[in-house]
Amino acid sequence: MNIFRDLRSKVFLILAPAIIYGQNLLSGPECIMLDEPRDRYIVSSFYNNRLVAIDMDGNQTLFRDNVPHCLSFDIQGDTLFVSTGTSVTFIDLASGNVLDNIHISGIQQLDGLLYHEGHLYVLEYNGIIYRIRLSDHTVWPYVQDAFPGSPQDIIHDDVNDRLLFCTYNGSTVLWGIDAADSTIYPVIETGIGGFDGLAQDAAGNLYMSSWNSNAVHMYNPIYTHPPLTVFQGSSGVANLSVNRRDGILAIPLFDEDSVILMPLPSEYLAASFSAEPISGAAPLEVQFSDDSYALPTATHWDWDFQADDIIDLTDPAPDWTYTQAGIYSVNFNITNAAGSSSLLRERYIHVFEEGSAGLFFNGSNARVASDSASLANLQDDFSVAAWIHPLGWGEDAVYGGGIISKAAFNIMISEDAAGSDQHCVFVKLNHSSGTPSFHQSELNSIWLDNWLHIGVTYDASNSNLNIYINGEV
Repeated sequence: MNIFRDLRSKVFLILAPAIIYGQNLLSGPECIMLDEPRDRYIVSSFYNNRLVAIDMDGNQTLFRDNVPHCLSFDIQGDTLFVSTGTSVTFIDLASGNVLDNIHISGIQQLDGLLYHEGHLYVLEYNGIIYRIRLSDHTVWPYVQDAFPGSPQDIIHDDVNDRLLFCTYNGSTVLWGIDAADSTIYPVIETGIGGFDGLAQDAAGNLYMSSWNSNAVHMYNPIYTHPPLTVFQGSSGVANLSVNRRDGILAIPLFDEDSVILMPLPSEYLAASFSAEPISGAAPLEVQFSDDSYALPTATHWDWDFQADDIIDLTDPAPDWTYTQAGIYSVNFNITNAAGSSSLLRERYIHVFEEGSAGLFFNGSNARVASDSASLANLQDDFSVAAWIHPLGWGEDAVYGGGIISKAAFNIMISEDAAGSDQHCVFVKLNHSSGTPSFHQSELNSIWLDNWLHIGVTYDASNSNLNIYINGEV
């Protein structure tokens, strides 16, 4: 059960109806951000090509007109950087004057934009992230052809010192970018999608707005899944931001020509936990960790390591030793000032008889021994299946981490299989001709720190090879 303190009485709807504030200047509000020195919010109004200022009393004024296709923006000092169609426009926040403009040729539409350490990162609808060096206005593709869908928003993750971005379509993944070499990787599979905006508060919590759910979802800094839903019920939840000074979540409602300002959640609780290892031979010592969403800090923990309604320990991060082989469910209950929350993980801990075979794959040199005479002959059919729980991508620079290696074939997982698609199962077949063939599963079909069932089948009659991940080809 998830507990989230009801904040609806503290939510402020800024619509500026004629009776109170005069004409509403917003038409398709897409992005909002605090202009702290002038104590106001700036909002991009897409349909009427305006930038609108909203003071702390909700009064709207026109900041700048004739800003075509204005979607996302970022603020650095007194400069507002705005994505405007195929250009980035620099605007002085004190005067409203245009300072500069950088055009990027051959593109369709710019959207999400981030300033970070002397560079702009700008997202293009067709799947390219551009980097702009502000010292000399050099523009180059920073990431391209590396992820599905249209990128929507990008932020800097202050906790992990990396870039995060999301897409509107094509994927429900939150993506990370390694700033050192611009490689991308999945941070978490959200199962939500339709993302428009990302924002992070001072505690490292991540807020994601989604058109699919018409909601704002919050991940804690360790990305406990599923996330909390902190706002829901309005249409066109767009590119949100966090006002860290005042503890406010600012949410544009694109379809409703309005903006929501709501306090960041002050009390919440959602139980979650993890364990290491979760499989092995008896006696198996397991370290459990509390990964819950909890504000304020939890005050009590109840651990039932066999789901038999007997509380075994009440420590926040206990050790427990399973002495008998079996498959164990674990029940966890946590308490704080917001209440209590429970989580049952069924069939979570797998304990084998001492001396029996079990595979907890860690991506480096994990192996299961097999008879050296049991070699696959590629003139015959064969099939291989294994449960794996990968914690890393392996040490081999070309092929990654091996699952099984035989004279006739090799099966492995790979972060970057020989320079090809990332995060996949990679199969090498050693043919009698001496020329091997290579096969791989779909892009991002493998996720770390999850149990996955891997299957490979080979039909000798037509030389057809299928790779199955959790039962799907």
